[in-house]
Amino acid sequence: MITGLLFVFNCLRSENKLTILKGKFLFLGLIFIFVSVFLEAIIITGSFLIVIARVVNIIGAVCFYIGFVAPNFIKKLFIKDI
Repeated sequence: MITGLLFVFNCLRSENKLTILKGKFLFLGLIFIFVSVFLEAIIITGSFLIVIARVVNIIGAVCFYIGFVAPNFIKKLFIKDI
């Protein structure tokens, strides 16, 4: 978690717009993964909340994918200069 936050903060300090965008998605991914791990740790097995925790985990994984790969449609959607 600490290394991920250091990586994100270095990305957010960059002057490159794409790197800043990637840093924002990586930060979202870290938060979603952290929340899902916390939810899975406190949930009693067989509960409906485990489904919510897994959905949050999937959202975090998608944010990580966007943060590391940055597909072209994401670049076009969020950055106007490209």
